[in-house]
Amino acid sequence: MFTPVQSKVRPAFSVPKAILVLTFIRFVMDTSLRAQLPYLSDIAAVFGQPPESASWMAAAAGFAGLLAPVAGLMAFRIGQRPILLTGVLIFIVATLVVGISPSLTVVVLLFLCFAIAKILVDTQALAFIGNVVPYAQRGRAMGIGELAWSLAWIIGVPVFGILISRVAWWAPFVTLGLMGGIGLMALWRYVLPHMALGQGSAISLRDSAAVVLREPKARAMMLFGFSVAAAAQMPYLVYPTWFKVHFGLNIEQLGFASIVIGVADGLAEIIAALFTDRWGKSRTVLTATAFYSLAFILWWLSGSSLLLMSGALFAIYFMFELALVASLSVASEIVPAARTVMMGFVSASFAVGRITGSLVALPLFGTDRLWLISLGCGLIVFVGLLAARRVFSR
Repeated sequence: MFTPVQSKVRPAFSVPKAILVLTFIRFVMDTSLRAQLPYLSDIAAVFGQPPESASWMAAAAGFAGLLAPVAGLMAFRIGQRPILLTGVLIFIVATLVVGISPSLTVVVLLFLCFAIAKILVDTQALAFIGNVVPYAQRGRAMGIGELAWSLAWIIGVPVFGILISRVAWWAPFVTLGLMGGIGLMALWRYVLPHMALGQGSAISLRDSAAVVLREPKARAMMLFGFSVAAAAQMPYLVYPTWFKVHFGLNIEQLGFASIVIGVADGLAEIIAALFTDRWGKSRTVLTATAFYSLAFILWWLSGSSLLLMSGALFAIYFMFELALVASLSVASEIVPAARTVMMGFVSASFAVGRITGSLVALPLFGTDRLWLISLGCGLIVFVGLLAARRVFSR
């Protein structure tokens, strides 16, 4: 399936098993942050808080993403192994104690811990795949790893709903904590013994960051990541209101209608895994990003039809995910000498994009101004496409 880079790993090391274990633990963590979104107002109501207070829980993940460069820098110094292990342990402890939270403020802090743990694990997982999978096969590996994100929505959302309605609001989080414990044992067996050691004091944290920031393609990659993530975040916040106001969907119907996003994510990740290496990573990114920008025109024109708008959302998130997954392989090879640092900055650029999209989406949308948000998203993706031409021209 994959030909490991022998100089990086032990002879008994199994690349497919390691990737599957990392995908599982990322699925568990992605579910804790993604599948809860439709139920945040219900969690807030448990503590007697209005629905708008749930926005702090949603914002926690974005702000935690700003720590990604720090995770990359620290891994460069002390190694990937302790950073990954710390992230998993933080996640397990936070999920197992969330049920005894005395207030919504504590819940928000625990959600912040989920997000920090995800950042610690994601940066090391992506860098680790870059270390052990040859570049020619890396598109497939990255695509398999990113399946965790779509499965977190397709599987996680309905399971969250069942556990919350039949047990308690905290039940899905405790369940994920127990699954995290299983993932930790698998990591200990198949991944942790083979992760890279740090660079010690041979290079300062400031110097290792400078290695990345001095590289023009690294800066262009961060602009690309910011642009595509900001554009993806805006319709995610806008379409629920549009569906409820213009098509009369209730909460349950909205949940079923939202499955189209998870399907789009999953299909894009499967196609990326199967065909990106064959088509060419750079060509895939540029083509998908171009169609991603055009998909927002379809979204604007389909505003009067639920079916057409659902199709437009499918196109938006399919193209976004395909471009994103294919770009990760290229990003992991821009600064090979500081791969963990590079992937940390890339993760941070996505986080800044999500935060920006969250802050401007609803004010920009206003009242029935779908054309304005569509235009804004299309333009910002076009900026990302211009940046992508510098990174993915080879």
